[in-house]
Amino acid sequence: MKILVLLIVLTSTLAAADTIRMNKRIITDGDSEGAVMKIAGKPDRRIQLVNKYGAGVGEKWVYYLDTYGAEKTVEITLSGGRVQSITEIRD
Repeated sequence: MKILVLLIVLTSTLAAADTIRMNKRIITDGDSEGAVMKIAGKPDRRIQLVNKYGAGVGEKWVYYLDTYGAEKTVEITLSGGRVQSITEIRD
């Protein structure tokens, strides 16, 4: 029984979507590029993502934030016009 509960907890944590609060709104996996732009604004940096053949497969939008003196970098990876992942890096 303990193993079953542990498996349920682990799988539910792995399935959790990436989310971040920016400008008092939430951005999450699956949001559109337009929604991200509306909530977060223009990114500080855009990085074109390519596959091993050099074809474009998406973009990584980078935001440099300073909230209450705590600096952090937020990277939002987009593919097919949708958010694929969100990474926060504390500076």
